[in-house]
Amino acid sequence: MRVRMLDGSGYRDYRYLIEDVDRHGNIRIYFRLKKGQPKIRLKALPGTEEFDKEYRRALTAKLRPPAEAASAGDNVGGPAKPGTLRWLCQQYLASSLFNGLAGSTRRQRRATLEWVCQQKFGKEHAANLPFARMEPKHVATLRDKKKGPEAANAVTRALRALFTWAVLPDYGPIATNNPAAKVGLLDSKNPDGFAAWSEDDVARYEARHPIGTKARLALDLLLYTGVRRSDVVRLGPQMERWFTKGFRDASPGPVGKVVEMFTATKLDGFIGCCEAVRDMDFRASTPTITVPTMVIVGAKDPATLPEYGEEIHKMIKGSKIVSLEAAHLSNIEQPQAYAAAVLNFLAH
Repeated sequence: MRVRMLDGSGYRDYRYLIEDVDRHGNIRIYFRLKKGQPKIRLKALPGTEEFDKEYRRALTAKLRPPAEAASAGDNVGGPAKPGTLRWLCQQYLASSLFNGLAGSTRRQRRATLEWVCQQKFGKEHAANLPFARMEPKHVATLRDKKKGPEAANAVTRALRALFTWAVLPDYGPIATNNPAAKVGLLDSKNPDGFAAWSEDDVARYEARHPIGTKARLALDLLLYTGVRRSDVVRLGPQMERWFTKGFRDASPGPVGKVVEMFTATKLDGFIGCCEAVRDMDFRASTPTITVPTMVIVGAKDPATLPEYGEEIHKMIKGSKIVSLEAAHLSNIEQPQAYAAAVLNFLAH
């Protein structure tokens, strides 16, 4: 990777670097010496001496990757002994079948199996007991330790999935039977589901939870964006970069419109946009601008920091700079101030 140094000293070439775009659209740079090895994230700004030092620490193995996520039961102590429940869980969590599941499903199932391994039968953790000796009564005992039918059923489902995988011929099979398959699920306390809210219900909720509370924010996101419950949890981090907290709390309508546009964007289009932003570098051509120019920055912008706008302002001779009390999308958060600044600039 060729990187332009921000001090103007030229370019530097770096090997073994990888660029990724995370789910929030941020560019992440990683060091990886060989394919298959864990990646090491470089957190310093590219083009700085700090980045160069961090790179060289990774190159000389002085900067190491974070520990791999623990497998179920790892905190029970000692290496997993083959034939134990913890060993079986580790094999399952490393399988392609498990890793092909959705991320949220993997996290929940891993946590449930971790909990199972930590439970005790007598003086011994379940993690260290032979999985071949597990019977339906043991599954039921683990299930009944949970409070509430849904949490209890999650234990049964996780163990069903574990042993369903273990009895597959593709893997040996590792186990000869599925003890969880014979354990029933508990009846829900709410078999009819939840009734749809009326407008009066919404009004009472809004009266109880004013703007600025988390409860009100949750309602407004679901009510005004129209996205699924499973998707609404993904909206927060990006909106935090684009709008200040005060604006998000007080103006769910405008924020909702941006969220709707954001979630309707096709994934390949969004990735292409991120790549274009990542690759553009106008520092060499910016000083050649001679037409009247105004730079607008958001004083609370975490995506494009105000100091970046200051640098652009310094590069363009005779330019003006305006700072608005906003985050990234200042034209939406401060529409009147934004319009006034633009009209005043055009008038003069």
